[in-house]
Amino acid sequence: MQIFNLSNYKILDKEQSNLMIFPLDLGELSILYAVTAMILLVTSEFLSSYNRKNNLLINRKKLKRVAIIFSILFIVTVALRIYEIVLTL
Repeated sequence: MQIFNLSNYKILDKEQSNLMIFPLDLGELSILYAVTAMILLVTSEFLSSYNRKNNLLINRKKLKRVAIIFSILFIVTVALRIYEIVLTL
């Protein structure tokens, strides 16, 4: 039995049909990095370092570092997209 896969237009065997194909291009990764960085930066700014209700201690410096790393990844993906556009001109 053959199954037609619309995501990359090829015919898969029944054994291969259980595999989940999750293609991400550079634009989708860029949006993912941007949203993640914004959420982490806002969280690190508005969140208190100690929550008295559930005794949860959050290190704001580490959270901010991770947010900056995701921001740098976003900038790199944008630069790669610009480079890709310039090459196609």
